[in-house]
Amino acid sequence: MPIQLPIKLTANYNTLAGKSVAHHISAIIVGMNSDMLPDTLPDDLPAWMRPRHRVIDWALLVICACALLIALPLIASPGLPRHTDAALFVARGAQTAQIMRSGTLYSRWASDFYFGLGSPLFNYLPPLPHWLVGVHQFITDANPIDSVKVLIGLSLLAAGVGMYGFVRDRYGARAGLLSGLIYLSSPPLALTLSYQRGDLSALLSLSLLPWALWTLDRLAQQPTRRAFVTAVLTLAAWSLADVRMTVLGAFCVAVVIASSKRRYFSLSAIAVALLITAFYWLPALAEQDAVQWIPLAADPNSAPIALLQNFVVPPIAAPHMINPAPYQGLGLGVSLAALIGGLTLFYDYAVLRDRTPFMGALVAFAIGGGAGVLIASVAEVNNSAGAWQPLQAYHWLSGLALPCLTIVAGAAAASVEHLPKRLSIRPAFALTAFLALPTLLTITPALSTTYWPASAALTTANDAASELAIHAPGSLRNGLLLPIAAYRAGAPLATIAINTLPENTLRNDPSVLPIEDTPLSSRFTVALGTIQRVSFKRYAFPGWFVGIDNMAYPAESSSQGFVALTLPKATREV
Repeated sequence: MPIQLPIKLTANYNTLAGKSVAHHISAIIVGMNSDMLPDTLPDDLPAWMRPRHRVIDWALLVICACALLIALPLIASPGLPRHTDAALFVARGAQTAQIMRSGTLYSRWASDFYFGLGSPLFNYLPPLPHWLVGVHQFITDANPIDSVKVLIGLSLLAAGVGMYGFVRDRYGARAGLLSGLIYLSSPPLALTLSYQRGDLSALLSLSLLPWALWTLDRLAQQPTRRAFVTAVLTLAAWSLADVRMTVLGAFCVAVVIASSKRRYFSLSAIAVALLITAFYWLPALAEQDAVQWIPLAADPNSAPIALLQNFVVPPIAAPHMINPAPYQGLGLGVSLAALIGGLTLFYDYAVLRDRTPFMGALVAFAIGGGAGVLIASVAEVNNSAGAWQPLQAYHWLSGLALPCLTIVAGAAAASVEHLPKRLSIRPAFALTAFLALPTLLTITPALSTTYWPASAALTTANDAASELAIHAPGSLRNGLLLPIAAYRAGAPLATIAINTLPENTLRNDPSVLPIEDTPLSSRFTVALGTIQRVSFKRYAFPGWFVGIDNMAYPAESSSQGFVALTLPKATREV
């Protein structure tokens, strides 16, 4: 027989007093005999009054363990993989940390690149990868190599957890676990980008994309202030990782927004994220004519990727191979799981009459994934045409096809929910294990990588030697990104040595006494007997100015592309 309590609540449940009264009543009810209470009483209570059940998310622990296993070679070896772009991020991160120690948190100029003449690379590269590496060094005073390894490991972990959370909220925990394992252990993430290419920008972008989709989905379900701020910050971080991956991943974002009910909040979050990141993309667009890209070598990774390459298990590299060829495909696990997911998607639509949630979004993801694979099979980029950072075949494959097909593969596990209850338990576990096993085979080539010894200490001399050998001039691999004034001067950096730089520059003048020299500014006391035109050992670029006795003057460009200015006859502080 239900109990009727002679109590009338007049307080608002959203106030602290109302919650206090409600908690007292809840305590009285819980203290009574449970046999005297109706069975549906807990369901009638508000969500904040119901007892909380803390359970262990075993699927999340499995994904974390898988991420740790993939990152194990980074932990076991003191160095980084040789002949990859990881060394470029080491140099960029060290330069960023040096700028931070001088008092500037964000800079668009790299002062030590190009033999100390400076480079505008930071004005055009997405800043998040090298900025995070620099922040880690600045806070912990760690080795730049260790900072890059930490960011690679955290990116792998974030990729699996983010994909698991997004797919779990839409299609269930089993689908989330399958998608998280497939995404994390896919060859583009677990092997190619992290170990064979060292492309930290693309790896970080693919890691943040699932989080952007997840936060947008949560914002559409519960449009709270916290959800809005989280979505804005995640979208901003994702867009600052890699421009090419952001352009391709925008398709996934559009599909998620189109399949949501409250699109206004998602579009508002994107607009605010664009405003927040304007400090990067606005100067990069406005000053795109202020630099000239000079390709030095053709990119070996610009060839198309054959369709059958996506169904090949990554080979295990021989221990004596110093620089093995990067694996180019999606991998057998991703392709097989996506095919099974597509078949179950068709079964749901044709037989079960669209019983899977977000069926339209799954169809769009399947179309986008297939389009990415087809475009990658025919896309070929001519790097000698002068285009900087073009969209290549592996961008289409990893930036568009991989996330789309991973989400579709999760539908294979979600479709098991539609089976009768007496048949759904064992097939669910069997299907999840069957689809996850090929993806986990990718971990074997990653663990079989050779031992990387500790690299030489990162110093200015080592950076200069690397630039002289045209190994990484200006922290770039395949060309030079020169200010337009230096390009017009006609002095390619490949022919410049440190000891042959012009001796008539301002720093070498005997009448110059240095006062202060930082990565982004220099102060001198100049005593001239006549009016002279002097130049600085810094490349001219928009944004430089010269101050004479606390008066600012626009910087000019010398015939060699350096910052120059005509100084009057007197003793001045410049």
